[in-house]
Amino acid sequence: TQQLAKNVYLSPEKSILRKIREAMITVQIENLLTKDEILEKYLNVVEFGENLYGIGKASKYYFKKSPASLTPAEGAFLAFLLPNPKKYSQSFRAKKLTRFAGNQVRVIVDRLYKFKKIDEVTHESALAQVTSMFGAPPDADAVDPLLENDLENGATPDDLGTNPELTDTPTDL
Repeated sequence: TQQLAKNVYLSPEKSILRKIREAMITVQIENLLTKDEILEKYLNVVEFGENLYGIGKASKYYFKKSPASLTPAEGAFLAFLLPNPKKYSQSFRAKKLTRFAGNQVRVIVDRLYKFKKIDEVTHESALAQVTSMFGAPPDADAVDPLLENDLENGATPDDLGTNPELTDTPTDL
């Protein structure tokens, strides 16, 4: 709800006054709309890539179909984009999506199954589609090449994720 308030009603300025306005607008939105309506409005305005706003444009851009026609794997991919849409849309265009991206999309698909949004057959099908999109998941014992490089350059496990000089590979997957 806060993201909807921020994206639709407020400027990008960073100030205490804007934060207060954001909180007030958030309360008003939650009093006026259901959670499903809030999500629908958010998905219609959120950025999914550089100059790519809304789920309709995103589904057409990435998958050449309407949002209603997306598979669970495709929807999971679009959800994966949201924390950093510009970065990941550039990787998508360059056909350089990483194993990290594939793993995160798999996690989202697994959550859809865990929370009973998809059945077991759909879950297996979605995981197969993720594999076709990103390749097979790495072995459990495999080390991410970026992480391995950090370790070879003297990083300790305690440094990873806390030292800004090191890669931004997440360690809390």
